[in-house]
Amino acid sequence: MITSASLLFSMVFYVIIVEIIALQEKSILGERALMVGIIRWLFIALVASISIGIRYIRSSMLRFDSSLSVGKRIGKLFKTTIMVTALCEVPAILGMVLFFIGGNRWDFYPFLFFSALLIVLYFPRFDYWQENASSHSSSP
Repeated sequence: MITSASLLFSMVFYVIIVEIIALQEKSILGERALMVGIIRWLFIALVASISIGIRYIRSSMLRFDSSLSVGKRIGKLFKTTIMVTALCEVPAILGMVLFFIGGNRWDFYPFLFFSALLIVLYFPRFDYWQENASSHSSSP
């Protein structure tokens, strides 16, 4: 929970960075508009595939062998949670990259909000952990 909350909180710093740079830079895209548009759609496709992939990665990493102890299951669950949370932050990072390339702060915010939504959706919940750590608990 601490890792997920800290990654969610770190997005506040992304907003601060984007706003400081946006206030200093008053330039308009110009001839790079086509390139930024192509990159934007590429990033949208990447974010869509990541959001679909998170569910697959999460379920495949949490397939437990019945011989695993509860401690090893908790370890796998912890690693999976960290990886999923890190993947949830990727859209915000891509939004910052798009902002740095194009200079339009409104390219950043949809990616940031989608990233925050993913983190909230996949935020570690006690009942989910309890269910996965104790499922198939035939071994000590």
